[in-house]
Order: sequence, then structure tokens, then C-alpha cells
Amino acid sequence: MPCRPIRFCIKSLKYAVALLLLVAVYINLNLGNRYRATLDTERDAAPDLRNIPVDLPRFLPNRTNGENDLAATLVTRTIQPNILIYNRVPKCGSSTVRFLIGRLRVRNRFNYKVHNWPNVRQSLTPTEEAELVQQVASLRRPVLFLRHLHYVDFARYNLTAAPVYFNMVRDPVDRFVSHFYFSRYGFKGWDEEKIKKWLWPMSEERRNMTLEDCVGRGVDKCIADNRENMIAFFCGQERGCSARNDWALRKAQRNIERDFALVGILERFEESLKIGEAILPRYFDSAVKVFHNYPEGGKKTKTAGKKEPSKSLRTILENGLKPEMELYNFIKRRLFMQYEILKRSGKLS
Repeated sequence: MPCRPIRFCIKSLKYAVALLLLVAVYINLNLGNRYRATLDTERDAAPDLRNIPVDLPRFLPNRTNGENDLAATLVTRTIQPNILIYNRVPKCGSSTVRFLIGRLRVRNRFNYKVHNWPNVRQSLTPTEEAELVQQVASLRRPVLFLRHLHYVDFARYNLTAAPVYFNMVRDPVDRFVSHFYFSRYGFKGWDEEKIKKWLWPMSEERRNMTLEDCVGRGVDKCIADNRENMIAFFCGQERGCSARNDWALRKAQRNIERDFALVGILERFEESLKIGEAILPRYFDSAVKVFHNYPEGGKKTKTAGKKEPSKSLRTILENGLKPEMELYNFIKRRLFMQYEILKRSGKLS
């Protein structure tokens, strides 16, 4: 039927056109929001551990190309790994860090799994490594896994999300001296039963040997006899990683660049914690505050019988530990650069 009157038809047509325009605007906005949300989700789903500020030259105006290449491997933004591994290097404040983590896990609500028993194996057979990977992958997340352990390449096992590592180191000479005495006397306050349970078996002659006597028999032999090698904790499980040579050193450096969000140094403990707060808040939020609230945490683990080496003895040990000194200096450069970038970008508390 024809529309009557004409005025009513025109008015109805105007309302219909306006309604169609409103529907079109709503659909366009809704689809746009969904598209933007999809992009945001995709970005969040695949965080880049090696992301650095786009305006890096502003932060590092006087750096060489080599130093800028080094900076490009640093984690300088917040990441939220579901599995964080602390493959603790002995005698680098690891007992203090463990004490701190024990309090942070309650505050920050993450799970915590510790492998800590006398003479825990640091170097694994292929079967032991596969079993360990399976154990870690099955842990309830988010989780921090802690063990004295040479680096394990979890990426080889095609996990849905490979874990992220962190660690702490210290001056290799200080670490060696501390380990030399700890392997003989343990911590202050330990009784004979605890010493017998936790320390390496050795003859009384060897136990009573001074550091000077040990080095006097040959620094390389003294270092080898004390077994611990900091490089292996970053190099890995291959047999060659137990050596102190250039191949093991370079492999350790590559693994640090690829899989370690943070390697702190004991001499800059608080700065290391601040970096942890900035880039790994799920685990390290309020770490500095908790550390200050529990100052006794690090006082219960002082090495018994330790004597500071003379200047000449320290020089001899530095020469004998050259590859570890190079790794330590590499880690120190990375840490200072990581701290500088985070501080200048306003990400440090």
C-alpha cells in the first residue's frame, strides 16, 4: 500500500537511516576494539626477553658498538616467567638468597621447590637431566626452583614455555677462598655431626692444610683439587664445561645472554635485588625491604676458620683463575649496564 500521509513516510525514512548509521558505528567500534585487544594479547603471549628501550642511544650515548651489542641482550622490562630457576653457585651468598626467597614466596604468592641435600649432584647424566626436566616441568606454577646445578638447556626438551634463569656470583678469588675453608670447616656454629654430614670426606692432613700450603704445591693443582668451577654453572652439562678454558667460557657467556634474566654479584647485592624487583616482580617484589627487615638472614652462614689471603697470594690466585675472572667481569659489566638502563628509564624503585 502507498504510504500516507507523505510527511509521515519521510519522517519514518529519516529514523531508519539514523538507526542504520548508529548500528554501523557500533559495529566498527566493536570490531576495532577486538582487533586491538587481539594485538595486545599476541604481544603479551610472546614476551621478548631481550627487549630493550627503543631509544637505547639516549641511555647509552657514549657506548661503543660492542657495548651496545651487549646491552641488546639484557632484560630491561618486566617479565613474568612461570618457572624461574636459581641454579645457585656455591659461596656466592646463596644461603642468604635462599633465606630471602623463603620469605618472599609467602609475600608474593609463588611456589618454591628446593633440592638441597648433602653432596647434591651438580653435573648430571643424560638420564638424570631428563628426569630433572620432567620434575621441574610438572611443578605447580608460578614456581621458583632452587638447586646447586650446572646449567641445563631446557629448550632442548621442547617445553611449552622454557624456564628463565637467575643467579648470583662473586669475585672468583673471594669465592675460592671461602669455598676452600668451607669445604674443611663448614659454617660457624656447626657441630661435628653436621660437619660430617655435609662436608666432603678428606684426610686430616688435607683438612689441616693452609691455603698457602695448597697454593705452594702448585696453584693449578690447588684449584683443581678444590673442584668447584663457577664457569660450569653457566656453561652446562657437557663434559667440556668442567674445564677452565676459552671454549667453556664462551659457551657460558652465550647461555647467560640467552637464558639468564639476571646474574647479580654479591659485592652489589642490594643493586642486584633492585634489578630483580624491576624485571621479575612476581618473585622479587619488595626484596630490598624484606632483606632489610631480616638482617640476621645472612649472619647465620659465615664460613668457619676463613683467613683472608695476602696480597701476593691473591695475585697468584687471580692468575690461576683467569677464565673465571673474565666471566665475572663480563657479568659485572652486564649488571652495571642493566642497572644504568633501568635507572635512567625510571624503572628502579
